[in-house]
Amino acid sequence: MARPGVRAEVQRVALDMLHNEILPLALATHKRLLSDANVPAGAQLGATKLAYDQTLGADDGKAEKEPAEMTYAELQDSIERLKRQQDAIADQARNVTPLEQPDGDVFG
Repeated sequence: MARPGVRAEVQRVALDMLHNEILPLALATHKRLLSDANVPAGAQLGATKLAYDQTLGADDGKAEKEPAEMTYAELQDSIERLKRQQDAIADQARNVTPLEQPDGDVFG
């Protein structure tokens, strides 16, 4: 497929099929896995994890690229952001105030 027009049309048809045919079937199957009491617990757990990861965790790293896909500037920005996160976590660990110990021993 060296011709860009042909490649674009194939991608358009594939995406159309995925969105209009395959995704509805996958969602129906997913719903059945979660609602059918005869489905093994492992399959239900996998379906639940998939639902949580794709909905609740959808914003986690949504715009995140793989390092191999990043430009030099993006890599540097990512490194700086990770260093700031690391410093914030280290500061939280250093700023722990010990709990006050009650007078006496454990039994009274």
